[in-house]
Amino acid sequence: MIAGMTYYQIAAYFLIYSFLGWCLEVVYHAIKRRKVINRGFLNGPVCPVYGFGVIAVFALTKTVLPDLYAMSEERMSTGSEAGELIILFLMGMILTTLIELIAGWLLDVCFHARWWDYSNVPLNFKGYICLPFSIIWGLAIVFVVKVVQPLMEKGSTFNEPTQAGWIIMAILYVVYVADFIVTVLIVAGMNKKLTELDEIQQKMRIVSNGLSKTLGENTIQTQQKLDETKAQAQQKIDETKAQAQQKMDEARAQAQQKVDEARLQAHLASAEMKERQEEAMEKLRARKAALEQQLLAHKLFGAGRLIRAFPEAVHDQYDSVLDALKEKAAGAKAAVSRKK
Repeated sequence: MIAGMTYYQIAAYFLIYSFLGWCLEVVYHAIKRRKVINRGFLNGPVCPVYGFGVIAVFALTKTVLPDLYAMSEERMSTGSEAGELIILFLMGMILTTLIELIAGWLLDVCFHARWWDYSNVPLNFKGYICLPFSIIWGLAIVFVVKVVQPLMEKGSTFNEPTQAGWIIMAILYVVYVADFIVTVLIVAGMNKKLTELDEIQQKMRIVSNGLSKTLGENTIQTQQKLDETKAQAQQKIDETKAQAQQKMDEARAQAQQKVDEARLQAHLASAEMKERQEEAMEKLRARKAALEQQLLAHKLFGAGRLIRAFPEAVHDQYDSVLDALKEKAAGAKAAVSRKK
């Protein structure tokens, strides 16, 4: 038992009011923004700050004002009920505002982000808390303590722990913790990406500023250089034309000279080749004569005799050569006869 509540009740009330707080946030922003938004820090339908706030108020009021939850005509007639409601309002406002401040600061420190910001609301403290909403929290606590909680206790078995209740809450808390871990990882990943995006934007800004400065400073210089370049280019074009004409004339002369040299070399080569051919022909003629002489030299034996003996002989491969030899042999024989 802690502050007049059992562990079972604390665990159950935390889940219930976390869910009811999430419902309140969804309804409020649906009315304000005309659209449904999951307003919880976690992915599931819970707002832990409401659960902590209500449990803290219950613990304090049950300790300081144990009779606050009891409604009686005697207490109402003596005015003690009204005084206690004022105290409840103030305690609820202070406790919930303090919890909201701590929760906002922790989220800001841990995740470098504010999940709510009252900077535009009057009488705020660094955007974490503000007086108008603190008053709303105080009134909401009075409503919860005097209306919602009595109805819940009448229509439930939270005062008597059951095995099924513990099992259900154990499952819900496992989901709750898993949701918290997943949310932390998601936010960490988001912050990493945001950091990267910020670095990229800074780099882009630096590049953009550098480009702007460079373009601004170099525009006039570029225009001047363009004008100078045009003038220089025109001058070079004129010079290049003259040089090109001169080079073309020189190239033609060199080409003609090379053609003449080639012709001369070709003529010399032709003469040399002709001379070589004539020398080769002389050698061939001499060799032919020598072979013919060798073939026809002997009349009584060898090739000479056969050629002369068989003037009608025909050779399958060298018939023309044989005919020439036959003619020479016959001519030589005729010449010898004339001499006689």
